[in-house]
Amino acid sequence: MRRKAPVRCGAGEKAEVITSSEPYLSLYINVDYDDDDPLTLKSDFVLSLCELVIGGKDGLSPIEKTIIDRCVRLVYRDYFTDPSPERMPILEDLYNLLRKQSEPEAQNIATALEIYVTGSLNVFNNRSNIDANNRVICFDVKELGKSLKKIAMLILQDAVWN
Repeated sequence: MRRKAPVRCGAGEKAEVITSSEPYLSLYINVDYDDDDPLTLKSDFVLSLCELVIGGKDGLSPIEKTIIDRCVRLVYRDYFTDPSPERMPILEDLYNLLRKQSEPEAQNIATALEIYVTGSLNVFNNRSNIDANNRVICFDVKELGKSLKKIAMLILQDAVWN
């Protein structure tokens, strides 16, 4: 038997994050940071995500980190010229750019991300459709499988933090 969410959202929003339907929560970027460079923060976040997904016991190599940082900056460069929600990059944009890189490490990173882009765990490969302006948002990740929970918690932490 499933327990009810501990928060009654009232005028807020309940976002039940599951693998088969909306709402969608993506690798969101906020352009209204007070003092920090949003691109640097997003690059750091994507590095953390990749570390979690493909880092293994030794973590990402310096070459892999450099490739990821380069690609994140390129993916978001066009978005910052016109930061509208429909132009927000998604994980697939990063994946496609990684595939275009010449280094074999870039191909390895893209292959490791493939299950989260076109595979069965692609729940975060969408533009967010959660109203982040709500005063209360209840994220319910109970139904996510074990392999997605750590990733979901990292993405949710980033969404709440920013």
